[in-house]
Amino acid sequence: MLFRLLIVLPVLAVALFLYGAIVSIGYIEENRCRMTYMFEHPQYTRLPVQGNERFPKYGLYAYSEGFVTQRVQQRLFTGAPVLFVPGSGGSYKQVRSLASVALRKGLDNNWQAHLDYFSVDLNEELSGVYGGYLQDQTDFLDLCIQEITRLYGARGRTTRLFIVGHSVGGKLAQAVVGARTSIGRHVAGIVTLSAPVDKPVALFDHYHYSFYDRIEQASLTKPGPLLMLLATGSLTAKFLALFKAIPPTETVATPLAVSILVHLVALGVLVLATLALWGAIAFCANFAHKIILRLIALPIPVMSSTFLSCIHKFPLAIAVLLVAIALTACGGVSLLCAAAVYFVLLSKAYEDYLENFVFNTARKIAARLFGARERPHGEGGRAGRKRNRRRTANETGDELMVINFHLPLFLLVILLALLNVPSVITWAKNYHYANTLQPDPSLVPALAVLVCLAVLWQLNTPRNVCGYELLSALLVIGAFVSVLYCQVHVYRLNYLLALVFVAITVHQIIAPKRREVREEEEEEEAEAGDGKEAVEGVEQAEHEEEETGDKKAN
Repeated sequence: MLFRLLIVLPVLAVALFLYGAIVSIGYIEENRCRMTYMFEHPQYTRLPVQGNERFPKYGLYAYSEGFVTQRVQQRLFTGAPVLFVPGSGGSYKQVRSLASVALRKGLDNNWQAHLDYFSVDLNEELSGVYGGYLQDQTDFLDLCIQEITRLYGARGRTTRLFIVGHSVGGKLAQAVVGARTSIGRHVAGIVTLSAPVDKPVALFDHYHYSFYDRIEQASLTKPGPLLMLLATGSLTAKFLALFKAIPPTETVATPLAVSILVHLVALGVLVLATLALWGAIAFCANFAHKIILRLIALPIPVMSSTFLSCIHKFPLAIAVLLVAIALTACGGVSLLCAAAVYFVLLSKAYEDYLENFVFNTARKIAARLFGARERPHGEGGRAGRKRNRRRTANETGDELMVINFHLPLFLLVILLALLNVPSVITWAKNYHYANTLQPDPSLVPALAVLVCLAVLWQLNTPRNVCGYELLSALLVIGAFVSVLYCQVHVYRLNYLLALVFVAITVHQIIAPKRREVREEEEEEEAEAGDGKEAVEGVEQAEHEEEETGDKKAN
C-alpha cells in the first residue's frame, strides 16, 4: 500500500505541475510595451580596444544612424557616453532600442545635449548558466571602459559614463566597478535591467559561486557608484531611485509544503523517466542502433557495424575512448556519449534476457512433454538436486539482475549529462576559437565516472559479494546530503554522483564473495576433480584390456 502511494502521489504532483505550466503559458497578458522605430538604417562601428589580443572573440561597437555614422568613424564623440552590456546569450545589437530613441532626442534639441551609445559584444555566450567566462568578460569590460575614457580624454574632455546592463550584463558592470577602484571613478552609475544581482539563476558550476562571492566581499569593503534596478520589482526600483541606497538582502521563508511539492514532482518525473527508459530499452533498441550508426557516419559501413559490435564485446576500449574525448574536448560531451553507449549495452542485456527466457521456457515445456526425469538416489542425489535447483534459479535471474543493477547507474549518467549540458553548449559555440573547453567544470566528475564505468562494464557485474547492506546505507546518506546541500548549489551534485560511482566500483572490486558462492565453487571444483579421476580410470581400464588382448593374441 505504501509503495503504491509513493508512486501515485508523485505522478499526481507531476500532473498538477503540467496543468499549472499549461495555464501559465496559455495566459497572455496585455502587451504594454511601446515599439521603438528608426528613421535611418542602424550602423555598428567596431572600435579598436587596447589589449584586445587576449579576447579575440569580444568587441566594442559604437551605435549610429545616418549622417552620425561619419562622425563615429572619425571618432568625434561629443555627448555623454553610455555603455550597454548584453546579458546571457544577448547580442550587442540589442542596444538599438535605447540608442535610437536617445539619438532622436539629441536631434530634437539641435545636438546640444545628447548621448553616445556604445555596446559590448560578448560573443552571445551563455554566461547565465556557465560561469567559466565571467572573469574574461569582466576583464574585457574593464578594457572597454578604459578605451571609452581615452576617446573622450583625447579631446581634452573628462567625463564619466553610465553603464546599462541587461541580465548578467548588470552583474558584470557591478563586478568591474566594485572590484577595481581605478575604473569606479570613471563610472557615474549603473542601470541594471532584470539582472540577477543577489544570486544567479542556477549554480551549475562553482565559477558562478566564486564570482558572486568576490563581488559581495568587494562591495562590503569598497562602496561603489549608484546602482539602479529596473524591471525587478517596482518597490525595489522606487526605493533605490528615491533614497539612493542598496538595501540588504532579505531572507524570505519558504513554506515546507512548497518544498514537499517540489520533491514530489521530482520523484514523479523520475518514475515516469524510468518507465520511459524501460519502454525505450524494450522497443527502441534497433532504432537506437540505427541512430548511432548514423552519428558515427564512417565512410565504410562495415567499420560502423564493427564499431557497434566493439561496444558489446570490448566496453573497456570504448571507455578509454570516452576518457580521451573528455580530455580533448569537454567532459559533458563524453558523458552524453557514455549515456548512448550505456543504452546500447542495456538493450543488448535485455535482448539476452529475452532469448534466455524464451529458450528456458521452451526447454521446460519440451522436458515435460518428451523428456524423462532422472531420479537421483542417496545423499549425492539430494545434493545434486539442490545444486541444480540453485543453478536454474541463477540462470533465470542473472540477466534480469544485470539490468536492475545497471539501470539506476544509467539514470545517474543521464542526470550527470543533463547537468553539464551548459558546458556542452558553451564548448560547441566556442569550438571555432578552441577545441577544448577551458575551464571545464565537468571534467573531473566525467573522468571519475568514466573510469568507474570502464571497470563496471568490463567486470561481470553485479558480483555476488558481501557488503550490499553497507553500500545501500551509504547511498541513502548520499541522498540525504544531496537534498540538504545540492538544491541551490547544483554543481555539488556532480561530485556527489561521482562519489556514488566510486563507492559502487570499489565495492564490486574489493568486497569478498558470499559463503554459499564459495561453497558452490568448491563443490564444482570437487565434481570436476572426481569426473577427471573417473575419466582417467576408464582410460586406464581400457588400456589394460587392450594390453591383455594383445598378450592373448600373441
